[in-house]
Amino acid sequence: MGGCVSVSISCDQLINNVCNCFSGNGDYLHRLKENLAALNRALEGIQQRREDLLRKIESEERRGDLQRLAVVQGILCQVTVSEGDGREAENQDYEIIGNLLRSCLLMEEDQETVKMHDVVREMALWIASDFGKQKENFAVQAGLQLRKIPEIDKWRVARRVSLMFNYIETIPDAPPQSPQLITLLLQMNYLAHIPNRFFQLMPILVVLDLSRNANLKYLPEEISECTSLQYLSLSRTRIKLWPAGLLELKKLIYLNLEYTKMVESIYGISGLTNLKVLRLFVSGFQEDPCVVEELQHLENLQTITITLGLALVLEQFLSCKRLASCTRVLRIENLYPQASEISFVATMDNLRELHLAHSDISEIKVERKETVLPLHIPMTTPFFPNLSQVSLEFCKGLRDLTWLLFAPNLTVLRVISASQLEEVINKEEAEQQNLIPFQELKELRLENVTMLKSIHQSPLPLPCLQKILVNGCSELRKLPLSFTKARFLPSFKAFPEIIDADGI
Repeated sequence: MGGCVSVSISCDQLINNVCNCFSGNGDYLHRLKENLAALNRALEGIQQRREDLLRKIESEERRGDLQRLAVVQGILCQVTVSEGDGREAENQDYEIIGNLLRSCLLMEEDQETVKMHDVVREMALWIASDFGKQKENFAVQAGLQLRKIPEIDKWRVARRVSLMFNYIETIPDAPPQSPQLITLLLQMNYLAHIPNRFFQLMPILVVLDLSRNANLKYLPEEISECTSLQYLSLSRTRIKLWPAGLLELKKLIYLNLEYTKMVESIYGISGLTNLKVLRLFVSGFQEDPCVVEELQHLENLQTITITLGLALVLEQFLSCKRLASCTRVLRIENLYPQASEISFVATMDNLRELHLAHSDISEIKVERKETVLPLHIPMTTPFFPNLSQVSLEFCKGLRDLTWLLFAPNLTVLRVISASQLEEVINKEEAEQQNLIPFQELKELRLENVTMLKSIHQSPLPLPCLQKILVNGCSELRKLPLSFTKARFLPSFKAFPEIIDADGI
């Protein structure tokens, strides 16, 4: 049901043409060839430096993975971008996915998943293959419950192959030769072993996705022969050791090692000097003391997600303004030594998610203009303008989360088992800042916060709130929203029931 589609949407005209073809004038289906020719003319001149279309749409693929691959494919188009332009391109790709959804070229499955209708998918494949003239360049057999690599007749001429979301466990010792292969998608299979010769047979491979192969523990050293490789995803695999060959991939610009908990060190990654995107969220090296030293050598880095556990390493990481400004997702877990304080620097304006877990944190401070300042000094600009999700799980030491005042676009706040938290926003410090928190908040979850007495001392409008879950917060007797507002929330649960939901 899924698949690999190569499609580029760069203007509203193209979207409108496709929509009209399927839902507009009834004559369109009778004049399909003429309209396809019109679409072809609309495509001319859109992109100057490419051989074929490079936008990838995975049917029923996760929205985040879809956007990440789109961003990287944009970089692979050899468009020269600065760091700021890279962030702009990322936003443009989110906008493209939104346009596709609004135009019904993609359908929303749930909050995290989108899918493509089979008819639209087939048409996109047809357009991408020059109206069927180059259909042998694409081999899409995704979601077909395959248990082995299929014997595709045209491996020698295939340029893009998708075998994702199958049951493939092994690759034959004599794999097919693929001298023209550029993109290979093998994610969401059951691969446990990759033959040494496999990567020797695809010399110009650019995109390789092996993510979500939970049994995959090793990569052959021969991966070093994929000298053109620029995109590599190994997330959610059981890769244990860095293959020496991986460090020979000097053209690599995207590396995803998220949820590779068996990897205990990233020593040598500094040699991948062209890396622009490095995803290290929930990886096993969180106590590696060499992390910051390695990352500082990656001068082209634009995006990083990471998990850290040593207080000294965390301090070094946050004090490096270039690394801090690249950070999109930060998880602080099992922080050692205990009772450590955290000082965030003013360059973390690109941080989107912050997760604190299983840690004893004495205080959270903010650093502005080279000086760590207390929260009561007013701030003129948002400190975390892009921070949208914050979670605090099984942490102690913190008595309030007043620093959330400086995250005006926060949409999700989850606090679970924070044993010493007494209030979310401190009244005195909030008054000094003269800021109204949680204007974009959609979800609030508070569980087993046994000492919590207050969220906010004044009623809040909370115009975007959709979901509240309060459980095991026995000291919390009031919520900062009106009873009328609570009644009409799509989801409102409180155990035990809050005595007063009319605000304080």
